[in-house]
Amino acid sequence: MLAICLSTGYVEASSNNVIYWDQHLEPNDFEVPFGTTLVLSGSNQVLGQLRVAFGAVLTVNNSGETFLRVGNLDISGSFFIGSEIAPYANKAIIEMACGTTLSMEDERRKGVVVREGGEIALFGTKGSQQSWVKLSDTADVGATCLQFDAPADWSVGDEIVISSTDFDPHQTEKRTIVSKNADCTEIDRPLEFRHFGQVVQGVDERAEIGLLTRDIVFRGCREVVSSSADLGGHMMFLADFKRVQIQAVELQNFGQGDRMERYPFYFHMCGSVPEETFLRHNAVHTSNSRAMTLHGTQGVTLNGNVAFNITGHAVVLEDGAESGNTICDNLVVLVKSKNRPASLESDGQETLSAFWLTNSDNIVTGNAAAAIEGAGFWLHTRLKVKGESFASGRYNSVHPYKIPLREMHGNLAHSSHIGIKLGSSDVDAQADLLQENAPSAYYSPDELAVIEDFLVHHCRRGGWFATTRIHLNNWIVADVTEGIEIETPRNPALHEVGTYITDSLFVGGTANRGNLVVSDWQTVNYLERRSDSAIDRTSDMRIGIKLSDGPMFISNCTFADWYSQPCMNYVNAAIGTREYNAFAMPANTVVRDLVFQDTEYPLFIGDRHGDGGKTTAVSDATGSISGHEGAILLPDWEFYATKYCRRSVHWGLACPHEYANFEIVVMDSNQDPLKYGHMEIYRNNMEENGAALPPRLEIGGQYTPASLGWLYHPILSPGAVYTLRFQNETPSHVKITLSDTRLGQIFTLMICYPADTSITAVLDQTGQSFASMESPSDMQCVNCYHYDPIHHVLSLRLQEKSERIGAGHACPISGCSTVEITTEIPISSTVKDALNYALSDLKVVDKSPSAWINAAFSDSTETVDDVVNTDWCSLNDACLNGLDDKNRRLGILAYFDEPCAGIGCFSSSCQYCKLNGSTATAPFVNCPYDPHADSVEASQSPAGYGKTIDIAATGINVCLPDSNMAPANAIPSNTTQQPIVDYNSKSADSSGEASPDVDPATETPIQSTSPDSDVGGSSNSTDLTAAESADLAVPTELLKQATSGGSASSSRSTGSMVGRSADEISVQTTDGFGDSSDTQSPEEESSTPAPDLMGCIMLMTACTAAAFLAIVQYRKRSTNLRPSYGYRAKMKRNEIPQTSIMTLKPEQTFAAF
Repeated sequence: MLAICLSTGYVEASSNNVIYWDQHLEPNDFEVPFGTTLVLSGSNQVLGQLRVAFGAVLTVNNSGETFLRVGNLDISGSFFIGSEIAPYANKAIIEMACGTTLSMEDERRKGVVVREGGEIALFGTKGSQQSWVKLSDTADVGATCLQFDAPADWSVGDEIVISSTDFDPHQTEKRTIVSKNADCTEIDRPLEFRHFGQVVQGVDERAEIGLLTRDIVFRGCREVVSSSADLGGHMMFLADFKRVQIQAVELQNFGQGDRMERYPFYFHMCGSVPEETFLRHNAVHTSNSRAMTLHGTQGVTLNGNVAFNITGHAVVLEDGAESGNTICDNLVVLVKSKNRPASLESDGQETLSAFWLTNSDNIVTGNAAAAIEGAGFWLHTRLKVKGESFASGRYNSVHPYKIPLREMHGNLAHSSHIGIKLGSSDVDAQADLLQENAPSAYYSPDELAVIEDFLVHHCRRGGWFATTRIHLNNWIVADVTEGIEIETPRNPALHEVGTYITDSLFVGGTANRGNLVVSDWQTVNYLERRSDSAIDRTSDMRIGIKLSDGPMFISNCTFADWYSQPCMNYVNAAIGTREYNAFAMPANTVVRDLVFQDTEYPLFIGDRHGDGGKTTAVSDATGSISGHEGAILLPDWEFYATKYCRRSVHWGLACPHEYANFEIVVMDSNQDPLKYGHMEIYRNNMEENGAALPPRLEIGGQYTPASLGWLYHPILSPGAVYTLRFQNETPSHVKITLSDTRLGQIFTLMICYPADTSITAVLDQTGQSFASMESPSDMQCVNCYHYDPIHHVLSLRLQEKSERIGAGHACPISGCSTVEITTEIPISSTVKDALNYALSDLKVVDKSPSAWINAAFSDSTETVDDVVNTDWCSLNDACLNGLDDKNRRLGILAYFDEPCAGIGCFSSSCQYCKLNGSTATAPFVNCPYDPHADSVEASQSPAGYGKTIDIAATGINVCLPDSNMAPANAIPSNTTQQPIVDYNSKSADSSGEASPDVDPATETPIQSTSPDSDVGGSSNSTDLTAAESADLAVPTELLKQATSGGSASSSRSTGSMVGRSADEISVQTTDGFGDSSDTQSPEEESSTPAPDLMGCIMLMTACTAAAFLAIVQYRKRSTNLRPSYGYRAKMKRNEIPQTSIMTLKPEQTFAAF
């Protein structure tokens, strides 16, 4: 008798039932028959199929190494390597041979297929305890020794992957361990990128290190024919298998690119599987299609696996029928798009994911998604299950979009397009044509979905959610372009909506500044000297929480290190809005108990064009932002402002008035935006001795099929009186819906109609007619209307008579209050007289203390506006203010030499230079300073200084009148630049003695040249090429005029430095918010001519120079230094003030940038 050690124990078999292969070649197919065990040792090859029949066993000799090359494995019996109590510790390699003759449709092609009654139990040793770890210290470019706690079973010769910790996922690197010691783990080649390895500012951004090597290896043969290059092996488990337990196994070059359902690990329509079915601590790398897929399967555990270099979605729940599975502690690194026809459309780059989850009834915890071209996690739900799961008829009662989220916490995502996405857009539209039974649907569970302890960093978007309700608790969001954004379907009569964000940390910029390189995925932010996402960038702005069309309830969150520089139109906001936002914004968003550290803009509503930007409202419940409990934060429009509102550039308006949402729908299927035009709303309430006309706001509106017409969505305040009219044509049928109101609130609205208009009906939401009131001033009648047939004005008084049942309900349970108006309007009528009447005779002048306009905060009287003084660096001209934007993006800055103290643009002493790492090809000199260096030697001149540039070659247009351009002969085509003059030639070195100017390239002294003296020596002449010219953002004629010197009349009436001598320019040092001082007298200022083009461009250059070199008075905000923005410089030759960016200590410099 012979005893064979198997995972189930010892199986006794007589010698004639055991087959031993060692150095065996099988020229054809081979079947292990019932009752027979095949034991593999050494190297063996089967040119065809190796089939393990029911009741047969395939195993290996545990005491030695094994190699098997085979066409395919077909298992109806048992396939064992090692056991759970005695895992295999040698090397076993199973290779799927090249040149298969099986068809694409045959699942056996290069496959390991476990059929009904079959079982596979593979237990390796390497990686079975810990398959991935994190760096314990940063590994810089060129590093060959990595600091991390390497598990004992990781050994020399093992392959590892080090994840990107930057925006570019392709900074991920694979290396081989060549030695291990107590100090570090040495790798075979130096690193090409920096990989962060520290926990800073409360954020763990350490790179993951995944082990790719295992003792048991399955690999696909690399086909020589290019059309079959992605035809690897695959492992497939079919329904009613007996057992699947796979531990510490390596799959390389698996997955088949030309066919769906051929994945490295694939459970196909298995239904409910046996207990203890698992894939754990395995490694899948260089996959041609996916890593692990569950299809119509429930009850599988995916634990501790590593997936690297995967094509298409990596971990997949396919149809929406997959529930009761556990997906925990897995690492997915580098997922790339799949471009072969045999793929879902969602396998493309923008819709790709590491974890594609179509059913929320699963446990998803402790996973890491790093370096994903798409999203780290994507929960995508449908109305019903799809595909074969739907066709089976077993899941007719399953509706994935309604299933509560079972458990999702402790996950992280970084170095990806999106960290986590919950949305059901039609990303698989072509496949959906065959799936009419299962369209995508908003995730709308009856229970509040909770995602906890999520970490995301270095992503274009941290989290994007399209759902009705969700709770994000204990999140950490750092180094992202947009942190969290929620898109909510506004159907308040049907369900509760709202996003709850609690106990979370949002960090704008950490000490992980990334690799300062440019790629398709990332760019360089030269202003902060850090990497930044290059994906879908319409501006440089970063936002922690991005308000959208659903209410948010944000509490007990901290926002830290959102650096802004308003002088350069550079704003990073803790909370903000999208640009050109057309969405209807809810009036019931609430923030409370927020903390802001080194964050200049707690709330920034920068959209001045979209209807959403004009109608954003946030309730500051505890005064975290404005300092006034219960203040309503609004965009800074006169339409909202009263004398008791507090105005601040840091948040807009903080007002004591409540607001509610109005949806005004023109019931017309005509989609021409010019038919009705914009809707104008006037606030009739005026202060005594106020302006002649009430403040006005225009709403553009949009056609929405769900509303059956044109939707306009202003926010209006109860107690105020409003007049509205349409610019082009007055609609005859209008429906007005109120939401986000409180019980008892009354709204007064007047609508202007053309002459000879007659009112047909005014109905509420139940179809009942509104009562008629005698006059518009009737204060007793509510839910009433009055029509003035002489002046053609319809007045409405609307009262909310029911209470909403919760903050997330926009309307009472009975539905939203509605008024529907139908009229008959003569075609030739106009609306002019009605408007004049409503805005003059019906204007409301609030005199009494209880009047709407006199509402005040309980903790203050009339407040003082909080405005940062940036007049010194603003030209009040959008074109000029943005002129240097491209230069800044390219790392080109303006700097100045001492004669002009920052005045002028590209003259012999005031010019542009390139920061280290700039991508610009224009031959600008290197900047004579580095605002981010640990130390700056002010006495060093830049290498290569003294080149001349053909400015006339830069033929770039600008949005200014030609009359402002200088004549073509303003300067010669080549202008010689002077060598740089030392900023502080008397500065002492570390010994306290004066240091001469030194050329950093030659280490020889440089002669300081007076700006009034001739320049000795010769200069190299360099003409710009066409490509180099394209890098210049400063127009040719502007440069010509600037270098010609300008005139004394080119000064600004707002206290500009332009037109003054260096000795006349005074230093203003304030806390950034106080009054400013100036040497120029009021009489001089009032008589100063309007700025010409020279003054504008010179001043703008002064701003740029000041933003980087000029002395900044720092003030404390929270615990760190903050820059002051109220600055005017007074400098004499060879003099700089003591507190400058050049003289700051490194930690102070990084606090500023």
